[in-house]
Amino acid sequence: MLDNTEKIRIGLFIFILFSSMFYIFYRVSFDNEDFPYTKKGVLNYQSLTFSENGKLLLKGEWEFYWNHFYFPQDFIIGNEYSLLGREFIDFPRSWEKIYSRSQTNQTNSSFGYATYRLRITGLSKRIKYSLMVPSINSSYTLWINGERMLNSGMPGVNSKLSIDDGRPGSVSFSTDSGKASIVLHVSNFSHRRGGPLQYMFLGRDTEVASFIADKTIFAGMGIIFSLLMAVFLIFLDVNYRMYFKETFLILLFFALAVRISVSDSLLLLRLFPNISWEVIQKLKYISTYCIGPLLLLVEMEQYKKESSTVAGYSLAGVFLILVTIIIFSTRYFYSSLNYLFDIYELICFIYIGYLLFYAIRSKKDLYLLNTTGVFLFFVLFINIRLFIEGFLPSGKVSISAVMNIIFNDQYYTQSYTPIFIFLSFLPYLSIFIFYIFSKIDYIILFQKENISEITPDKSELFEKLKLTEREVKIVEALIKGYSNMEIAEKCFISVGTAKNHLSHIYRKTNCSSRSKLIKLFIGHDNT
Repeated sequence: MLDNTEKIRIGLFIFILFSSMFYIFYRVSFDNEDFPYTKKGVLNYQSLTFSENGKLLLKGEWEFYWNHFYFPQDFIIGNEYSLLGREFIDFPRSWEKIYSRSQTNQTNSSFGYATYRLRITGLSKRIKYSLMVPSINSSYTLWINGERMLNSGMPGVNSKLSIDDGRPGSVSFSTDSGKASIVLHVSNFSHRRGGPLQYMFLGRDTEVASFIADKTIFAGMGIIFSLLMAVFLIFLDVNYRMYFKETFLILLFFALAVRISVSDSLLLLRLFPNISWEVIQKLKYISTYCIGPLLLLVEMEQYKKESSTVAGYSLAGVFLILVTIIIFSTRYFYSSLNYLFDIYELICFIYIGYLLFYAIRSKKDLYLLNTTGVFLFFVLFINIRLFIEGFLPSGKVSISAVMNIIFNDQYYTQSYTPIFIFLSFLPYLSIFIFYIFSKIDYIILFQKENISEITPDKSELFEKLKLTEREVKIVEALIKGYSNMEIAEKCFISVGTAKNHLSHIYRKTNCSSRSKLIKLFIGHDNT
């Protein structure tokens, strides 16, 4: 028979599960395949229905010139078809898997430079447009209608002439001809994956500005939730004598706040404009790969008997080596070790799964909440890694898209309604609710522990009633308000055994209920 606390836990779990499912189907259902796509480097924007939506992703085939820098003036009508190396590739796409007509074999290196070009027709002469450019490895320059609009770092033909700084940006423009020509220079000589890995986003100026503002708010809310959780846990440590048992969980939530601050919204850059791009990248990697080991330490603290101290702390200690590598090595080196880092992170989660398996099998305290929290953090890590690797550029229904939909605050959708604002907060809110609820349980137990013990003069009553040592402990727990399950956990016995002991106690004391038994031992009823 479930007690009220367990019923609330299960009810909360079911609510979050169904809310998440609704969230997923809602987001996927608005991936409209009928939106215009770029074909052979040309996009007809007029086919977009403004009454329904005024923005879109610049999907499809872009003109591409590998290891060539061509400027807007080079694309003169009649001359553009004579430019060397012209081909069409999907945008975005990593340079690791580009087939070039000028080469007999596939290009295996991400090092190089290239020119992208897109022509857009069907634009209105009376509307001001905005183009949102994502982070691009590792530097880029953007022209619109011959005018240089955006520069991040310095694209060059070799590593000496290139300056890395691929931060995102947005520009506004208008056109008198109803057409726009976008020319993009990109170079990469420092990262394992070169080129653009995310979509550009085009729309009317006001709508794009609103979209960017909403993304910033979403990221800010994620940071606020994470910091609130960290502050709440610090409060528990100080006020409820937890003796810093939540240190690792506090660090985990602080790390989550840092990870969100260096996501595509780059809130950290807004707070500290002079921070270097290299520092942002290192923080991004460290805050991503600390999720597994910190979560492992959290679960080891929760389930000490099920865990191996040597194995667990050794595994978590490897993270210090990873941090050292990231801090003191070049971007190309530590980005090349991504898959080794991923394997290590998955090993951490596998060990966590091992601990949770035994916790679930033996029905340890808060096993349901811990399991759900770990699952949410695991999904968060998988999503971040898929996004960094450029595996989540589209909204198509797939396993990758589901991961993207659940936790990605950089998700681009071509439909945007007010309910999406709430749904985007749901994952962060879920973690917040689950952990708050689990710690409220601890506060309740703490309050019970501080209820006055049985007075010394009752020791004679114990002897008179011939209660065993185990029965005395059960009476003490009963007076503190423990349920049968909590009594069983405190005395390391099964719930059935606890009930048998209570039956013996009732018979020895001639009490027919818990209230009478409690009154007997706290001095309110000595009959």
